[in-house]
Amino acid sequence: MIVVVMIMKKPVKILREMLKAGLLIWAAYYCMTDTADAGAAVSGAVERCLATVIPSLYAMMIVSGLIVKSGACSVCGRLTGRAGRFIFGMDTEVFPVFLFSMAGGYPVGAKMLISLYSDGKLSKHRTELLSGVCFGAGPAFVAGCISGQLYGTPTAGHIILISTISANLITAFALSFVLRKSAETSAAPQRFRLRGSMLTDCISSAGRSMAEICFTIAAFAVFSGMLDSSGIMAAFGNDLRRQTVLTFLDVTAAGELPRGNYTLLPLLSAAVSFGGVCVLFQIASIFSGKLSMLPLILTRAAASALSFGICRLIMPFMLRNETVTAAVTASVHRAPSPVPSVMLILMTFAVLRETVKDR
Repeated sequence: MIVVVMIMKKPVKILREMLKAGLLIWAAYYCMTDTADAGAAVSGAVERCLATVIPSLYAMMIVSGLIVKSGACSVCGRLTGRAGRFIFGMDTEVFPVFLFSMAGGYPVGAKMLISLYSDGKLSKHRTELLSGVCFGAGPAFVAGCISGQLYGTPTAGHIILISTISANLITAFALSFVLRKSAETSAAPQRFRLRGSMLTDCISSAGRSMAEICFTIAAFAVFSGMLDSSGIMAAFGNDLRRQTVLTFLDVTAAGELPRGNYTLLPLLSAAVSFGGVCVLFQIASIFSGKLSMLPLILTRAAASALSFGICRLIMPFMLRNETVTAAVTASVHRAPSPVPSVMLILMTFAVLRETVKDR
């Protein structure tokens, strides 16, 4: 039986390597033959980084580094530790990271967790589980990239933030049953110390991380261009559907969607909650192969489904005093069934629970 499994694994490995080689050859061919499209994709990605990503993330990355290095997490954890352990099963230093990451921006939570993991304050498995909930777009990104550009009103941004944060809180509560089973002994509390050298280190570290993130966005823009030029994106139909798919690939592309279309809000909430494939690659670059991405992907898929449903539920109440385009129909105001979201949540944490048992 073992021999058969080993024989079956070998062709799968060969096929995987062939696919990687094929993608590499395709990328080289695209960059050599469609130089104008590739250049335009990179140019657009750089503009998004300069206009949206760097302003909304760079300062937060510096502050998040200072919070971890100075011991502020430990101090805040002593004040909020009981609530974090009781409701979410989180350690003393993790609960402040969880709260801050939802306002800091996508890679901030991952960067703070990897810092705690590198300092020996979190185990590998626990860090992987927590990476799925220490995650959020942050108000700066939502206001700058979505509500400000697409709607010109803060209400749309508030709807997205409420939907995504609520989904994250529900997901974190569901994950708490797994976290409590793998609870660890809290480390000795760290004293708060803030030095000038910490600021210098955090500025340099944030700069390197921002460079990796922006280069990843630029590379992913080229990949999206490859899909578009090959005709693959045409299979999704009209321009709106193609741009929606691109938003789930790279959430910074949401600014290219039609302006003022409130029917897109649930999909935007789902995309912002998931983060997009590009954000997953950004976090993978921060993890640098030290941590598995599977718990993060499963958790974010569940949170995305929840965010979609919550957005559909609260839209009629929050848009009551807003001028909504004629594109909004009664179907938008029809509350969706929560069953699919709940089932996805249950299946996700069943998989995570089995992972805990296996380890």
